[in-house]
Amino acid sequence: MLISRLSFGLSIISILLGLWMQFDLYINFIEAVGKTRALYGLKHLLLWIILPASILGVIAFILLLLSFFLKEKRKTIIINLFVSILVYVILKFPFWLWLS
Repeated sequence: MLISRLSFGLSIISILLGLWMQFDLYINFIEAVGKTRALYGLKHLLLWIILPASILGVIAFILLLLSFFLKEKRKTIIINLFVSILVYVILKFPFWLWLS
């Protein structure tokens, strides 16, 4: 049970980092003009916060697999799986672009 809780906690931290990154990109995109706005998608690839959040997400997924093999409760494993998928979606898709 401890492993699945740790996995859930790391996933939540990754989600919060991803949302912070998306919000920061959105605010900076709104303030940008001209060429900066046209090439702003490249900044999403070079943003420094993606790597730590991705690493935390991968560690959380590995812990999720470990809790599966240790036969922890299925309900918590399924919830953690959906949260891990949500981490990937938040980190990889450009929500900041869709908001503008």
